[in-house]
This record gives sequence, structure tokens and C-alpha cells, in this order.
Amino acid sequence: MDMRGEVGRRVRMLRRGVLGWTLGRLADEVGISRSYLEKIEAGRRDPSIGICDRTAGLLGVSLTELVGDGAAGWDGVVLETVARIRGLGVDPEALSAWLARRPCPGTPVTQESPDHTQAPAVRTTEENGMSAESGNGEGTQMRRKAPRRDRIAVSLGKRITRLRRTLRPMVTQDALAERIGVSRAYVSKLERGEVDLPLSLAARVAKILQVPIGKLICDDGKGDESEKWHRVALEACRTFSGLGMKPEEAAPSIRWLTNLLASYMRKGLKRK
Repeated sequence: MDMRGEVGRRVRMLRRGVLGWTLGRLADEVGISRSYLEKIEAGRRDPSIGICDRTAGLLGVSLTELVGDGAAGWDGVVLETVARIRGLGVDPEALSAWLARRPCPGTPVTQESPDHTQAPAVRTTEENGMSAESGNGEGTQMRRKAPRRDRIAVSLGKRITRLRRTLRPMVTQDALAERIGVSRAYVSKLERGEVDLPLSLAARVAKILQVPIGKLICDDGKGDESEKWHRVALEACRTFSGLGMKPEEAAPSIRWLTNLLASYMRKGLKRK
């Protein structure tokens, strides 16, 4: 599957499985037509980095997580877990410690059990960067302020300039333009942040500059936070997969975990 198809599959999986949103609702939130989003999900359209960024924010994942290269561990259940636990608004460090005390899914779990009454600390909206409502069986409803496109374009342009100049031998604007099949003027506008780069071109630029696309497009200063949530998601998969099982086999237990957390948080808020 090519990158467009993979990104489309991830968008569709998160929209349906985590948010439970219709095509029309997500399209309205992103600011594109329903038919355009439908073609993105089917892998028939080449979304820009700006559109991918706005979509990722609404889906509860980072741009890098949505458009990443799909390296080992980046399967559907890990991405779904990232979105679900971030949407709950819990602190990742607290969740890691809480997961370490969990039994395997086959162990009977009761709400009266002393090991399970302390849920991870809830992060505030300001700390978490999004507002969240506790989910039900349809998944957690998440909303996040859409990032400004020009900020993404400017940071991406600066990153391309820096990477191009640090390569040895250095890649000139003319050489980069020729290799990705655009004009030099286009590359110049791209590096000034005046172009919302299509996803397929971003993949080509990343290959020429010899970096993963995730490193090319990532927001400065947000890589550590994304990696932290990724690590917690992997811990959740390992905790509930059992020895010798693949992560995707743990998907039902992951959903059970997030629904259980949501229940604890609702009860805790009511007590307050």
C-alpha cells in the first residue's frame, strides 16, 4: 500500500473506530468537502500536509503519528490506542505506572478490587492540548483546535532548507526541484512557507533529504510528547496482549481498558 492509501486507511480507522464520526462531520471540521475526504480515505487523493495536520489534530493523534512511515509497531491497534488514551486526558507517566499494576485480560476484574480504584491522574485541557469527553462503546469523542496552516508550512520550509544545506554534498534548490519534478520557484516558495506541500511530494522530498517523512514534517518541540504517548500505547498493547500474542490481537482488551478508565474518571469527577 502506498503512503496515500496508508494515510487514508488510518484516517478511516480513527474516524470510525475511535471518534465514531461520519464522513460529513469530519469533513466539516477539517474544512474540506465530504467527497474530497471520501477520496482521501480511499487513497485516491493526495492531501496536503496542512490538511493532514488539521485531520490528525481532530482524530487525537499527532501529524507524525498519522503520516509516519509505518515502522515496526505502528500498526492499527497502536495508533488507535494512542488516540484513545490521549482522548481520555490522562497523564502518560501516571498511565504507565497504572498499566504496570494491571492483570492480564483473562484475570477477573471487579471495580471493588483495591489495585484498580486509583485511576491515572487526569490532565487539564490546557495540559493535554485538547478537550475530551469520556467515551462509550463507540469510542472517545475528542476535539482539538486545528493548527494554523501557515505555521506548519513555515516550519516545514525551514526544516527542508536546513536538511538540504546540511547534506554532503549539499543539495541545491535547483537540484531538489529537478529531482521532485517541480520548478525552482516552487522550491523557493516551499522553503519560505508559502506552499502547502502535497503528501506525495513530501514523501519524495524526505527520500531525497535522506530522512523519514515523520522527521521531515514533525512539529518542532512536539517529538518528545508524541514518542511518550507512543511508548505508553506500546506498553498497553504488551500488557494486554499476553506472551507470544501479536499487538492487534489485544485490540478488544485495549478498548476494555480505555472504557474502564473512562468509567473511573466519570466516577471520580462525580465525587468531586
